[in-house]
Amino acid sequence: MARTQLTLAATASYVHVFEPHAIAEGQAAKFSTQLVFAPGYDFGLVNAAIQEAITDKWGANPPLGLKLPVVDPMTKPKLAGNPFYQGGKYYISANALEKPFAVYHNGQEIMDARELYSGCSVKASVHFYAYDRAGNQGVACSLDAIMKVADGDRLDNRMTVEAMFGADIDPNAVIATAPMGAAPAVAQPQYAQPAPVAVAPAPAPQYAQPVAVAPVAPPQYAPAPVAPAPAPVAPPLAQAAVPHAAPVVPITPAPVAPGVAPAINPATGLPY
Repeated sequence: MARTQLTLAATASYVHVFEPHAIAEGQAAKFSTQLVFAPGYDFGLVNAAIQEAITDKWGANPPLGLKLPVVDPMTKPKLAGNPFYQGGKYYISANALEKPFAVYHNGQEIMDARELYSGCSVKASVHFYAYDRAGNQGVACSLDAIMKVADGDRLDNRMTVEAMFGADIDPNAVIATAPMGAAPAVAQPQYAQPAPVAVAPAPAPQYAQPVAVAPVAPPQYAPAPVAPAPAPVAPPLAQAAVPHAAPVVPITPAPVAPGVAPAINPATGLPY
C-alpha cells in the first residue's frame, strides 16, 4: 500500500535539520526536530496514517504495547516543568537518515541554519512507518521536508538582533555596497623600505694556471723490409742437336754360286 504523506503545522523544537544529532550516546546520529502542536490540535489524519502503518506491518492483529509517535510532554520529566510544553500540547519527534529539504514559505531553500530555530513556526512534510527492531515495536515519523512559516519566541533563550541593538537599528539606513561582481576595495598594507645594506664585492675567482705540456714527438716507424728481386730465371735449354748417325750401308751378302748353299752366320742367323 502506498504511504500517506501529511503536512503538519507546528512549532519547531530541538531543531537538528542541518547537522545530524544523536539523542543518546551510542545511538545513530539523525536529522530531527520536535513538532509541538497547539492545544486542541486535530490529530484525525495523523491517527489514520498511524493506523495505516500498523495494518501494513502486522495486519489486523498488531502486538500489544506498541510505541506510538504522538507524545504527551507531561509524561516526560524533562519536559513537564517547561512552561512551553504545558497547557495541553502534544508533540511528535520526526527524524531522517538523510538531510531533509528546508525551505522558506516562498519555496526558496534555507542556506543559513540559524533561520530554523526552536520556537519558529513551521510546516513539516512527514510520513509514518512501523518498525520491529530487537524487541522494540512501534510507529515512527519520518521527516521529509520542513518549511519555515514565521518567526516566533525563541526557546533556546538566545536574544534576537533587535533585542540586542534595539534603537540602534535604522531600517532606513543605506548600506554602501560594492557593485555586484566587483570585489570590495581592500587597503593595501604599507611597508617601510628596508635600509640599503652594504655588500662587499665578491672577489674575482682565481683559476690555476695551466701546466705546460712538453710536445710529444711523433712516433717513428721503421720501413718495412723490401723483399729482394727474384733471381732471373734461365730460359729453358735448347734441345741439343743430335748429330745425325752415319748412314747405314746395308750389307749385301756375297753372291753365292748356283748350286752352292750360302754360309749362315750362326750369330745372326743371316747368310754371310
